[in-house]
Amino acid sequence: MQFQRHEPISTARPVSRSLFWLRLGAILLTAVSQPLLSAPFNWWPLHWIAWIPFLWAVAADGGRARLRLAYIGGTAANLMIFYWMVRLLPNFTNIPLGVSLVLVFLLCSYLSITWIVLAWVVPRLRRRYPVLWIYATPAVLVALEFLLPQLFPYMQGASHYRVLPVAQLASLTGVYGISYLLFLANTVLFNLLAPSGDRRKTFWAHPLILALLVGLVLIYGRSRVARYHEALQDARVLRVGLIQSNLQPFDHSRLGFNHVQDTYMKLSQQAVARGARWVVWSEGEFKYALNTGLARGILLEMSRELGCPILLGGYGHVMKDGKVWTTNSAIHVDPSTGLGRRYDKRILVPFGETMPLERQLRFITRHIDWKSRFHPGDEPVVQTLDGIPYAFLICYEAIYPRLGREAVSAGAHLLVNITYDAWFGRTTAPHQHLMLAVIRCIETGLPMVRLATSGISTVANPLGETDGLSPLFERKVLIHRVPLVVLPTLYAKTGDLFAWFCVAGGLLCLTFTIVGHSRRRRRQQPVSQ
Repeated sequence: MQFQRHEPISTARPVSRSLFWLRLGAILLTAVSQPLLSAPFNWWPLHWIAWIPFLWAVAADGGRARLRLAYIGGTAANLMIFYWMVRLLPNFTNIPLGVSLVLVFLLCSYLSITWIVLAWVVPRLRRRYPVLWIYATPAVLVALEFLLPQLFPYMQGASHYRVLPVAQLASLTGVYGISYLLFLANTVLFNLLAPSGDRRKTFWAHPLILALLVGLVLIYGRSRVARYHEALQDARVLRVGLIQSNLQPFDHSRLGFNHVQDTYMKLSQQAVARGARWVVWSEGEFKYALNTGLARGILLEMSRELGCPILLGGYGHVMKDGKVWTTNSAIHVDPSTGLGRRYDKRILVPFGETMPLERQLRFITRHIDWKSRFHPGDEPVVQTLDGIPYAFLICYEAIYPRLGREAVSAGAHLLVNITYDAWFGRTTAPHQHLMLAVIRCIETGLPMVRLATSGISTVANPLGETDGLSPLFERKVLIHRVPLVVLPTLYAKTGDLFAWFCVAGGLLCLTFTIVGHSRRRRRQQPVSQ
């Protein structure tokens, strides 16, 4: 592939057929790289160059052809990342497979908006701002990641969750800062291969700026790692027992409540015998409503039998608008103090726990026997157990930065993420779910205990470093030491300030670009006699 300098060109000129296919190949090369960059493959070094073929393809002339190419590439990339949703929706929601295929394709087409906008923006920014486009284009990417509603938020920066010195940037800017840095590397390197503007003036300036930024990030990251290990010396250590039961979706109804609870108690007794001070059960594993006297009596009896607290997921009931709703809830029970305050999940899973646009989609929902009616919780709940303030994050709540920050603001020193991931099957989804959850530890500076019913279960420290990953679909009793170190972060205090700066910068550049494009088109129009 030969790169050449691109001069200002008209977007109306057609692309030759052979060049179109060559650029389609380049777009698909970037698309194929996307699922390989992060979990479970973790080819993260590829991320520093993965977008160069895309940039080359969309920087050429061709008008609407660029947008078609971007749509194809964006849709293909998201289908390769989220292929597992095709089976998830029928298993989780009773949606027929055919409807699921259509919904997943529409979702991935919608997510291609990021690619389409970039394809429209890049050539225009390069023409109008031959230098600034290198730094403005990553800001546009971050703005799209931040503003575009997503069913399963999947940020570019998450690919570096295992690269600890780089990942620590999330403690300052959230995951969006890593996304910016990675895309900046691609625009800088692409500009070396196909420079815009006066090559002699700025040819080496941008690589030097990139090297300086990467160097500063590495210095900061290593200093934060050093601060953690220094704090580790005097930290209190909590031993937790994670009960990965590996119960499948219909085992509760098949085996019955007593059998399931006996299984959990036997596994919990093994954990206590191995030194666990807390025992954690997963999401939805206790089937009596947690706000009933029967449930409270059973839980208190079990906790006293074990001689230690149990943290577990279950269900509750709330009265809203004259109707009884079910909540996806979590609670702890202590043998001496009884039950804690119930936490109700605030972000419900679309199409499973809640149906988005239910009235508008009634022509679909009436055919799929969708009966679930969950009500979201109203507020974060931080409570203290054994002197440790902690907060629950249920299921994929752990992939939303806002909930982690709210837990910090409410005084949490520990995050407890319980999730039921058996619906995913043996796909890449459990690995992706873990990857996105671990980023919350870096952003908040808090350790996390994570239990998935069928895996992947682990604990993560405030650096995002995990302590062993449990295998998928195996019953395990896992004992982990959790050093209770808190590393305060700028991101927890300022929130998405960096992302909003990118939104403002991206909008400013887009506005000037659109205005300039409109003026240029008016000047090119023939004057009527």
